[in-house]
Amino acid sequence: MYPNNRDRLMPQRQNGRTAYGPPVLSFANRMLVVERLMQRLSGLWLSLSTHFVLVRKLFDLVFGRLKSWVHIRLGRVPPTVRDLAASIETCNWPTASIRYIACHPTGMERALLTSMDVALLYSDMRVPPQRLTSAKQRHVTCAAFRPWSSSELAVGGAGGICLWKPLPTMPRMMQITWYGYKPKDFIVDLQWLQTGTHLVSATLGNRRIQIWHPELRQLMQELHVPQPGTHCWVMRYQSDILHLISFLKSDAPILRYRNSLKTWSSQLTKRMPIQTAAWTARGNHLMYVVKGSSKVYGSTSSMVMGPFRHPFMVWSTSEVIDLRSFYCNWQQHEGGLVQSMVMDPLNVYVAFMFKRRPFVLLCLLHIPFNCSLKLKPMQLIQSADGHPDAFPTCITFGFMDRVASHRDRSLVIGWSTGRLQIEELIAQTREEALLFEELEIRHPQQVFEIDLY
Repeated sequence: MYPNNRDRLMPQRQNGRTAYGPPVLSFANRMLVVERLMQRLSGLWLSLSTHFVLVRKLFDLVFGRLKSWVHIRLGRVPPTVRDLAASIETCNWPTASIRYIACHPTGMERALLTSMDVALLYSDMRVPPQRLTSAKQRHVTCAAFRPWSSSELAVGGAGGICLWKPLPTMPRMMQITWYGYKPKDFIVDLQWLQTGTHLVSATLGNRRIQIWHPELRQLMQELHVPQPGTHCWVMRYQSDILHLISFLKSDAPILRYRNSLKTWSSQLTKRMPIQTAAWTARGNHLMYVVKGSSKVYGSTSSMVMGPFRHPFMVWSTSEVIDLRSFYCNWQQHEGGLVQSMVMDPLNVYVAFMFKRRPFVLLCLLHIPFNCSLKLKPMQLIQSADGHPDAFPTCITFGFMDRVASHRDRSLVIGWSTGRLQIEELIAQTREEALLFEELEIRHPQQVFEIDLY
């Protein structure tokens, strides 16, 4: 119509008059344009409203989580004893009579850490214990038995680790070996590898998990978790941390798929600070609780085929149960914020301890085939002496005997009153536990008064 741009800019004749620009739309066309514009604006407003609601939910979730997290001062300011008390699983750690309970992985030996920074070593609860004290053993937080020995004990606290060993000529006498860290470091978790040759430790306020050779006094390897406060899920790996490390190091020759600790942390715990965690015996399932939360999350692994038929592991995470309020024995109970969680070695029970609540919750664990974890509250365990102000400070599972074919376990509870309560668990399977509940068979109890001084 326009041979060139100059003719296009010239005024055109329409109905006997000169018109500039595009032709005038009719009323119907104008209404159609307005209708389309209103539809666009309505759709845009609906989209903005939906996204605003999602952003607000995310905002509330993030800031609610930030308010509930325990902020540990990092960087140039080292963590303090107050930060330590707010970060570990012991309830009311500064004044707790029993701060930690360690059970031997294969035997009946137990070690108790007290508020006086004393380690009490028991081979029999009816016999007075060995009292392990040292000037370097301060602000004790954790302990671990060496698997091949019934009396070698590693105790973690402020500034380093005390390794207690019996003298070769006098087994009742103990010698101490000190493994020093920085003076302001607090050891918050210890674990021996299954072979007993290496000791794994985690400290407060940094992202390092260190593997030591005690006899060589040499650092063998170091893992770095993505965020401080997320070491718990690594340290509680029941099978063997060496298996975990070898798995993390595995590479695919094609496309270099790497199952790194960073990737695992993103899939398992979303890199959030963890209050407590527990693995199943084979390491296929993980349960954890985020700091300042009452919700228990479970992560389950599954193998999928990648490109070129290379298998790799994928983890899916879902909420297992919210223990803020739960039903147990046909009655509703108030739980609250979870302080600690421990897993039965036979994967039958899971025990929970809450912040300043006068009971321990014993749950039945169910792992359906290729499905998410399930928990059923079974029993509320209260102080056997009936003290109205008693509350549990620490819990763990152990063994009652050395028989390999039939292992009776025990749930060991330390109370704020200075008493140790042992619940004997004889159910070997989930079906036996359900049968005992149906027949109303209670677990046998033992209570021991601990001499702290």
